[in-house]
Order: sequence, then C-alpha cells, then structure tokens
Amino acid sequence: LNPLLELYRQVVDEQPLLWAELGIGKVYFARGENQDALDHFLAMRADYPHQVSLLDWIAKCQQQLGQPEQAETTLRQAIEISPKSVDRQARLGDVARSLDHHDTAQQAFRKTIEEGYHSCLLQPAHFREYIDSSREIAGQLGGREQAALLAQSENLAKKMERRYQYDPTALAPNLSSLAMLFSDTGRGSQADSALSRLHKALQDPEFRPSEQDYEHIVSNLERLDGTADQSQLEKITAHMAVVKEQVVQHQLNDKSARQVNREGMNLARQNQPQQALERFREAARLMPQNPNYKLNAAQVILTDDTLQNDAERVAEARGLMDSLSIEHSGTRWRLYKKLQELLADA
Repeated sequence: LNPLLELYRQVVDEQPLLWAELGIGKVYFARGENQDALDHFLAMRADYPHQVSLLDWIAKCQQQLGQPEQAETTLRQAIEISPKSVDRQARLGDVARSLDHHDTAQQAFRKTIEEGYHSCLLQPAHFREYIDSSREIAGQLGGREQAALLAQSENLAKKMERRYQYDPTALAPNLSSLAMLFSDTGRGSQADSALSRLHKALQDPEFRPSEQDYEHIVSNLERLDGTADQSQLEKITAHMAVVKEQVVQHQLNDKSARQVNREGMNLARQNQPQQALERFREAARLMPQNPNYKLNAAQVILTDDTLQNDAERVAEARGLMDSLSIEHSGTRWRLYKKLQELLADA
C-alpha cells in the first residue's frame, strides 16, 4: 500500500484531484489507521462539501473508532444529499439498531427495501431487520398508529415472500420474525399464518440455513412458546432439531471445501491444472451453492492450453458457467464476464 500512497500524494502535489485525495484516505483506512483516515476525510470536506462519498468514508471511520452516534449523524447527512442509496440506508439502519434507535432503524430499513427492491444490493437480512425494528417500536404506538405500522409491515412482508418465493433459506428467518411481530401485537391468527408458511419453508429440500439463521429462528420459536399455535410450534421445533444436524454438516462441508479450494489454488500456481481442476470439482461438490469454486474450475479449464483444447473439458466449463447466477457487480462478476469471453472463443 505504501507505493500506492506515494502515487496518490504525487498526483495531489501536482494537482489536487478528488480521486487521488480520496485514495490517500482509503489507504490509511486499509492500513487500519482509522484516525488518520478520519482526519484526512474531514479536512477534505472543506473543499468538497457536497461530495457524498466523503461522508460515507467518514462514517466508516467513525464506526471503526467506536463512534456509532457520530456515524449515525454522518449517514443522516449523506442521506439528505442522496436518499436513494440502498447501501447507505442499510448502513444507517445497522448503526441505529446497534444504538437501540429502533425508530430510525425501522425507517432506514423500510427505505432500503422500497428503494432497492429490484437491486442486487437488497439482502434477506434487510427485511428481517425491518421486521425486528418494527416489533421493537410497535408496543410503543397507539391503536391507529400500530395498525398502520402492522399494515405496512404486512405489505413489505408480501414483497419479501414474492422476492424469495423460491429461496426458503431467505424466507424462513423472516417468517419467524414476522410471526413474532404479530404475536407481540396480539394478532394471533396472522402469527399462526406466518408459522404455517415458515413450516412449509423449513420442509423445502433447498432450505440450508447458516448457523446465524438457525439460531435466529430457534430464538423466535422459544419466545413464541405459549403464545402461538402449539401444535404447529411442536412440529416446527421437531423439524429444527433435524435442521441442526444439517447446519453442523454444512459447516463441516464449508470448512472442507475451503481447504480443498486452497489446495486447488496452490496446484494452479504450481502449473498443475489437471490436479487443480480435481480439487475445484471437489470443493464445488461439497458446497454447490458457493459460486467461487465453480468459477475456479471453469477458469483453470479456459486458461490452460491443454484443457481449453479438450472439447469435453470445455463442455464442462460451459455447464459450470450456465449453472451460475452472479450479481452484476464486483470482482466475481468481472471474472464471470472474462470467462464468458474465453468460452465464446473456445
């Protein structure tokens, strides 16, 4: 990072360009020099008062320095300038939740969902955070206000279920939170309906929760005990015991896949493409939902002189690429596009 810092400084010495000045602060941040980064970005504000990306970086520094209140204020300022950023609204929600500012968090996550419903940046957790924040403030509202909040929550929950109708892993934690929201506000029939949909999602063979998702669902089920349909709760709780075994196996597979993938990367660097390909295949078998392993397998085929002239291997690479759905941004997307170009020439 030091050569990059020197390059940015040389550019700024010749002409104070925004991208180079930002680069200096980013290098400080990447090196963990958060106070220096914060001081640098704050100093830049005088010259670029309306540059919203500066506020984003200031908030990141403040969070790293253990200043969540200041970070919340900074993100509010950024949102006043650019209110439609999905990532920025979500970050404000996260900071506000950490401060127990549930009203601010609920509004931020609602805007995250509304502005980002068709964005790849919108995540299942954003719906969950919105529902959980709504539950925190619902008990403080009067009848009419609470009814309006619940109607809004139910509407966004319908959007969530449409968006993730084929993804039970995304649906289940949100449905458990929705059941909690309705149970806490005395909407027993709606809570039971959410539990019924949760049970259906849990039974889907594609349901593969992370440990965090598993703990979230179990925690909500424990809190629902005695307040919701007990026969449904008993069925779901029994099913979650089976899911626990799946979560443990998933963690073991993930650990093994990471190790096998590292072996493949080392073999590729040692110019042993066939052996590397075998390791990447094994990693993809262990964790088929992780696109990185399939990308690595396709890359080693399409960049090796021998393998790329093997029709069977090229067909394998094509099958791997066709099975992937990659978000249209970031390093993974750029690699995917590069491999598609190589595949077209193969």
